[in-house]
Amino acid sequence: MGITADLQRNQGFYVYRNKRLIVWGTWFNRSKKEFLSQLARIQIDIPPEFDSLWVVDVKKSRAVPPPVIRERLDGAIENLSTRSKRTYIYRGRKETEKIYPVWNRRKIRDGGFVYEINEDFPVVRRLLEKFPACKRDIKKLLKLIAAELPIQQLQNDLSEDKVAVENANLHTDDDIREILKIVTDGKSRSEVNTLLNKLERDEPYKNFPQVIAEFRKDDAHD
Repeated sequence: MGITADLQRNQGFYVYRNKRLIVWGTWFNRSKKEFLSQLARIQIDIPPEFDSLWVVDVKKSRAVPPPVIRERLDGAIENLSTRSKRTYIYRGRKETEKIYPVWNRRKIRDGGFVYEINEDFPVVRRLLEKFPACKRDIKKLLKLIAAELPIQQLQNDLSEDKVAVENANLHTDDDIREILKIVTDGKSRSEVNTLLNKLERDEPYKNFPQVIAEFRKDDAHD
């Protein structure tokens, strides 16, 4: 937790005067210190003759970028922050790109986001349809799971070098088989094939083509 907090807090410009660090860990109010940009660092070297231009104080402990270069700083921030964000983004799938995402990302009024389990996900929808008497309790459980999502721990894990969250690799053939039994139960051959055609392009199902094939051939699902 401490290392992650330090990374995020210390991102920004590092200003040196005569090879001496005088200002560090600031974006000069040009950008926010976000989690995904926490790897961004930009070094600026200024010579003594630029003291007045950079408003360097007598103690040589403060500096302010002059208007003439602020636009260039904005470009540097955007470029380096984007590279920093890619370091984290490439590690996982974008859930919103999936045909049937398990999670929904919803924007709320104050500008933040909440993650909710998608009730239209085939397995969830089928359970709600199959057990109408338990519908209210199932929805409460889904809400509880979403509310207890370990966001901070996930951020900590993803911020560590060479560490990957391996949840996507936990599925087995039997797991996928059980899921497909639930979502295809009671559907016609046409409905099953249409559903399988979509699921086979999504993770984790696309990693189990042999299981998908079983359900295409099994007459029991007509």
